[in-house]
Amino acid sequence: MDYYVIYKYPSDFPHNFVVRKYTMDDKMQPKAGTCTLFQSLESARYSIPQYMTCVHRHEKDDPVIVETWI
Repeated sequence: MDYYVIYKYPSDFPHNFVVRKYTMDDKMQPKAGTCTLFQSLESARYSIPQYMTCVHRHEKDDPVIVETWI
């Protein structure tokens, strides 16, 4: 199963929105995949496949996480 996380200004890319794709392995552990940079939240969201569903961030998530798409 793949999922995507949108980050706002993470420490490794402090001037960008970042979309990272993750894939769950056989042991249900996430494995990082692609990382794509964007100038706006709207363009980051546009890059997510249309069939995915947005899960808004939990209050205990890292503050740079905007949302997750599953």
